[in-house]
Amino acid sequence: MAKTNGDKLAELYALIQLAATRSGRALHDDAGPLLSAAGFHLQSLRMDHPELAGPIDHVTGILDRACECIREVSQELAPSPVLRGGLKNALERLAAVASARGVTIQLSYQIAAELPLEHACALYDAARAALEAAAGAFGATRIAISARGIRQISVKIADNGQPRGRERALETARRIAEAHGLLVTIATKRSTIVSIRYALRRPAGG
Repeated sequence: MAKTNGDKLAELYALIQLAATRSGRALHDDAGPLLSAAGFHLQSLRMDHPELAGPIDHVTGILDRACECIREVSQELAPSPVLRGGLKNALERLAAVASARGVTIQLSYQIAAELPLEHACALYDAARAALEAAAGAFGATRIAISARGIRQISVKIADNGQPRGRERALETARRIAEAHGLLVTIATKRSTIVSIRYALRRPAGG
């Protein structure tokens, strides 16, 4: 089946998100520690050569500003809360925000595996889109979030909001999630249940 313009745009957006996430992680995980190590060595040099304290303090100040710039850029490139505290904490914060707006939220988290960050971010983004749609345009007052699994990971969002129109409202979020290898299904009966699934790959030779 030929890809539609919507499919192509969703894939392009997903690739841009992935590139930004990886760039942010590289800055945070690689460049930041290297600058911190340089600062540590400068402080050691300062202790051994107190006569160089002035120039060393000047360079240390520059390194501190560089580290701060890296933190700011990495947060802008990879703003997902999953990268700052993990999927569980990100979902808890999402639930807390909805609860503060008057929605009754129930969260159950039983994921025993460690997910690749890019897939954890994609799971969170899809769950957030489903929750925000339910609590916003579809008027849900009760929402249950269930995250569970070991190798077959699933995040389900069930709500009592208006069921009609969900497929269209979540179309873009679904396309982006599927571009990351996730499967998104929407069931509407007495309640609406959005299921987001991801299968962890077994290590080669495992």
